Amino acid sequence: MTADLIHQLIPLLALGLNLVLLSSALAADRNSPRNRFFAALASALALWNLGVFGLRSTTGPSAALAWERLLHFGVIPIPVLFYHYVLVFLDAGRRRRSLIVGYVLCGFFLAVSPTPAFMTGVRSTDWGFTPAAGPLYVPFFIYFQTYLVVGLVWLCRAYRSVQSSFRKNRTLLVISGGVVSFLGGAIDFSRFIFGWERLYPVGIPCNAVFSLALGVALVRYRLIDLGILAKRSVLYLLTTLALAPVLFLGLYVVDHLTSDHVTPGHELSTSPRFLAVLLLGLSVVLPLLRKLEDLLDRLMFEHQHGVRDALVALSKEMSSILGVRNLGEALTAGLVSRIPVMHASFHLPDPATQSFVPFSSVSFGADERSARVGLDDTVTQWLSETRKTLVVEEAAFQAVADARTRAATNGLEAARVAVLLPLLREGKLTAILVVGEKLSGEIFDSNEIQLLETLAEETAIAL
Repeated sequence: MTADLIHQLIPLLALGLNLVLLSSALAADRNSPRNRFFAALASALALWNLGVFGLRSTTGPSAALAWERLLHFGVIPIPVLFYHYVLVFLDAGRRRRSLIVGYVLCGFFLAVSPTPAFMTGVRSTDWGFTPAAGPLYVPFFIYFQTYLVVGLVWLCRAYRSVQSSFRKNRTLLVISGGVVSFLGGAIDFSRFIFGWERLYPVGIPCNAVFSLALGVALVRYRLIDLGILAKRSVLYLLTTLALAPVLFLGLYVVDHLTSDHVTPGHELSTSPRFLAVLLLGLSVVLPLLRKLEDLLDRLMFEHQHGVRDALVALSKEMSSILGVRNLGEALTAGLVSRIPVMHASFHLPDPATQSFVPFSSVSFGADERSARVGLDDTVTQWLSETRKTLVVEEAAFQAVADARTRAATNGLEAARVAVLLPLLREGKLTAILVVGEKLSGEIFDSNEIQLLETLAEETAIAL
């Protein structure tokens, strides 16, 4: 596959990615304003990708100009749609003067984009055609970058003030995508505005990263934790560096051992002896490499392994504890001290009111009142009906339609509650385990939530 073919296919791959993310957002919740605005943004990015694919596939200037004008119908709305997405994402209000101005500018540039005032034609470069900028193209460039920067400023301010690890992770994903898009746009625009045409047009790859970051933050934020991703990248890099000297040494030794036994005209790589020695070397190296990877994984993800080990140990201990009070105290104290979390509480129904009240509660600090979290009837009813674990921050992020649900989940989020786990007996809700946020500020990943659910099941059996 040639470099030119790869260059032509990149926008097609980005187009497919944007269409997948668009459909995923609408399938998840098409009534959510966040999802709708992301779908609009993904549509604009997809139109840009389609236009670039057509542009890179054509050879005539007139056809190239038509594709340039088409793709700009996707490019022009991107900054204001991103800014609007950020405002909705942060629940920052939607009727802002800056937003209205942005849409007015967007409409103006869309209206003038087919005219020579915006783009006088196209120029041929090493990487295909680029637009020949008209007098209004520089103001468009300023509008484009300004609204991306304003959106990033909003996100950075929100990131500093957010205490929730869940929201921090989502916000950081959007910031990362926005920064990549800003840099990619700056490089692409600079190519033809300032004549730096030898630079590779990185806008489409940056576009793909941008849409992926925003889509994951919206639909499936647990797919990417940037801290985990960075550690994994370092882990694989270290493993590769450890493997390289071994392979080079093995090849050097094999080369010297077999050099006298290879007949002229035969390549070393086809020698059966070479292949046998190479396979033997790999069979020795790979188990050692796996142990090295496990060791590095254990060192770099020590906290994650510690959390899982603590939850497994607690699950095993539950069956040997007698008495409801002893069980509740051991459970909450174990979660607070071993993970550790800010607080944990064990709730049982009050015979007089049938509301779930704290039976045992423990806080990491001296203030025990912070552990005595009140549970709204809306929450207990949801747990009773669904019999599912409630990840508070996820529910608070999604609860935008039902005012009562939003108030309940926001209250739990303010109390720094991370997870609520129902304890069931014969399908009936008999107790609720409330787990606070980790002291480390990290989120509970899917594996840890599964272990918490196992712990809740073991506790229900012990009850």
